[in-house]
Amino acid sequence: MTKNQIPGLSVAVVKEGKPHYNNRLVVSHNGSILGFASNITRFIDDGVTVILFCNLDQISRPDMIAKEIAGYYCPAIALY
Repeated sequence: MTKNQIPGLSVAVVKEGKPHYNNRLVVSHNGSILGFASNITRFIDDGVTVILFCNLDQISRPDMIAKEIAGYYCPAIALY
């Protein structure tokens, strides 16, 4: 962690090298606290944003749930 990073307030920007996003520009952030998990994922190239709130903290990859939901609105996302 660099001195300019604040724990819990970071986002991931994914463009290349992630096969499950097929070279799409994606901005996402996961978070969790006892009993809850959340995710926001923006598929910039497709104009789709998914915000996910779960009342379970045992979900290890809420970003994958967001990707599946986005696939209902843009089927090309679900292919990868």
